[in-house]
Amino acid sequence: MLCIYSVRLGENENKLTEVEEMNPINAIELCGICEEKKSAGIHLYKIFICSECERNMIHTEPREEKYQYYLQKLKNINHSRLYS
Repeated sequence: MLCIYSVRLGENENKLTEVEEMNPINAIELCGICEEKKSAGIHLYKIFICSECERNMIHTEPREEKYQYYLQKLKNINHSRLYS
């Protein structure tokens, strides 16, 4: 069974819970932000972002130090992951 869904950044926690319930296979994936293995989150282009990092990014102000960290991590989305 394949479930296709989308989540917009900024939706509340209740919406994320509904989306998680739609996913019959809660696979463990490596978060591209915190680099920890998590089961709940979103896919943004080529990377997986866990729900915790997504929530933290949404609530981070541009003047905060952590904002630059998230910005740098998101810039890595376009880098190819081909290894020779």
